Amino acid sequence: MTTTAADQGSPTRAPRRGWTPVLVTVAIGLVLGVAAAVTTGAPGVWGVLVGVVLTCASLGLGSVVLAWVTEVSPAMSLVVALMTYTLQVVLLLAAYVVLQSSAEARDAVAGPWLGGTVIATTVVWLALQVRGLMRSRQPYFDLPSDTARTTSPEDASAGPEVGTT
Repeated sequence: MTTTAADQGSPTRAPRRGWTPVLVTVAIGLVLGVAAAVTTGAPGVWGVLVGVVLTCASLGLGSVVLAWVTEVSPAMSLVVALMTYTLQVVLLLAAYVVLQSSAEARDAVAGPWLGGTVIATTVVWLALQVRGLMRSRQPYFDLPSDTARTTSPEDASAGPEVGTT
């Protein structure tokens, strides 16, 4: 089975699929926010809120960048994906360290709720991305074009000419 460019779809042309991780992350954030409000109060809620915003911002921006690179230069998509993911992890870790190094921020934002929210939403976000990519119709290789063929089917079935090497 072959696919055409119209079958493949584009991340920019399929907004519903692209928003699924964001919507699920916000839903997880609502559930965790209620649990944090009941158990630790305002610092827990702020921790969940900051965790959801950090996850959506870093992973969402990475998804947009990767979608753009895939459309512009598909050969560079794996390199950019690895670099983007590494940068996302470093930025999330740096934001967590900055928030926990300040005494005011540490009192206002519950670290365990922040860390737990970032971990939970990141795992779910990545699982949804893998699921979406596995269901997308992306060709693994390019089919040869008709103009690239130098022999006709009749020539190929005739076999080699006698006397040629």
